[in-house]
Amino acid sequence: MYGVSLSSVKRWCKQYDGTWQSLLPKSHRPHSHPNRHTKREERQIRNSFKKCYERYGWDGVYSDLKRKGYTRSYSGMIYAAKRMGLVKYKKTKKKSRKHRRYPNC
Repeated sequence: MYGVSLSSVKRWCKQYDGTWQSLLPKSHRPHSHPNRHTKREERQIRNSFKKCYERYGWDGVYSDLKRKGYTRSYSGMIYAAKRMGLVKYKKTKKKSRKHRRYPNC
């Protein structure tokens, strides 16, 4: 009758708790991931980063972690370090193009 399926109406009725905010669309993104680094692994990454990054770079951090029993991949370690905010990248500013006026001869 209203152009909405019966299953949608039933779902809305089940979800309704007396306020209109309960019917607003919600995110379907997961709140956590089962394979995320543990607190212990994050602590290891932070300690190795402080100790080795200045002198040896990412390779030195990864080899130090491997010696300590880290089992994740190289790219996973870099991703976790960036997520923790250990690396501060400088944003490069784009050069603005100046529109030059050429003289008419």
